[in-house]
This record gives sequence, structure tokens and C-alpha cells, in this order.
Amino acid sequence: MILYALCLGLVAVFAFRDFPPSRRQRAGRFLGDISYSVYLLHPFAREAMLRWAPELSPGLGFTLGLGLTLGLAALTHRWVERPAMAWGRRLTARS
Repeated sequence: MILYALCLGLVAVFAFRDFPPSRRQRAGRFLGDISYSVYLLHPFAREAMLRWAPELSPGLGFTLGLGLTLGLAALTHRWVERPAMAWGRRLTARS
């Protein structure tokens, strides 16, 4: 329950407080933008890492898997999600 309350508090702080523009803010916004792709793609990246490099240490495997996940998520967001969202906006604007 303590971790749940801490997580809820952190989300509330970041949701309801404006921070000055910075690299951290841009990085956070980028992670927020690609988060759905990360959610969808992380199991595939994990399986790829287990299949292609099972002998890696857990730390290195995690780091490479994280990089693979974020890279694939960024590409998917750019080439699939954003065009689909734009198409959806155009479609609903006509209605």
C-alpha cells in the first residue's frame, strides 16, 4: 500500500504541476508519446532478446532489451501511430 500511495502521489505531482521547459520535460513527453507502443512491443523485444542472446548477463540483457523496445516503439509511433491518429482526426472532422 505504501508503494501504491507513493506512485499515486508522484503521478499527481507530475500531472498537476507545470515544469519549465527542459531536456527532462522533452524526454518525459517523448516517453509519454511512445508509451502505448512500449506497452505493446515490450513482450516481443523480450522474446527476441531471450531467443537471439540467451547467454547475456541479466543487466546487459535488460539494457539491450530496453534499447530495442524504445527503438521499436519510437519507430512504430512515428510510422504507424501518428499517421493513424491523423487519419482518425480527418475521418472524424468530416462527420
